[in-house]
Amino acid sequence: MKKQACITGAAKRIGQAIALGLAHSGYDIALHYFTSEDEACKTCDLITDLGRTCTLYKADLSKPREAETMFDRVLEGFPDLNVLVNSASSFRKGTLSTSTINEIDSNIAIHVTTPVRLIRALTQKRKNGTIINILDTKIVRNQYGYAGYYLGKKGLAELTRMAALEFAPDFRINGIAPGFVLMPSDGSVTEADPPMRNPLKKQVSLESITKTVKFLIENDDITGQIIFVDGGESL
Repeated sequence: MKKQACITGAAKRIGQAIALGLAHSGYDIALHYFTSEDEACKTCDLITDLGRTCTLYKADLSKPREAETMFDRVLEGFPDLNVLVNSASSFRKGTLSTSTINEIDSNIAIHVTTPVRLIRALTQKRKNGTIINILDTKIVRNQYGYAGYYLGKKGLAELTRMAALEFAPDFRINGIAPGFVLMPSDGSVTEADPPMRNPLKKQVSLESITKTVKFLIENDDITGQIIFVDGGESL
């Protein structure tokens, strides 16, 4: 049986790091993207350079039916796939009063409705597997500056726990809540910068998130948990 994984929103940043990390561990990758086609192609090339198979799948995850159709193609093209990472996200500024209803609905679709559909599809068409949802450390607070985004991430956190109960013991479902993540090329930071305000006073590395993904895949006794990879920011 081959090692195969699907990562949504994997063209760049966290999703890209997870895709490359799993490819380094011997996984063939079904890589989802939407608008970042150039980055997706470059990431795909990096994965194939590692000797792994990578196939690109384009879909607008704010349209759950389109997302489900895309994932059906993923499952057909990757018959041994049993790892799903819901990493796709939409991070746009707007409060409950200033965001349009369409913007709120889009965030709920990307972060909750589409993951529900993908989880249902995987659990119906595979005998077992591992699902990891990428959250945000700020789900423990009630900030409203990015209302749609945080509503979606809070919903995804609850979905993680609920689905873990329903689909056990054949499927394990966990979440990772990253703190402030900077790309390595951003340069130096000071104690006044956001990533330095956590107890460890350091930015969260993409490598730390990737290591946590691998840990959750490999540990057969963990389900329904949310691991905060945030330097202690959530404390």
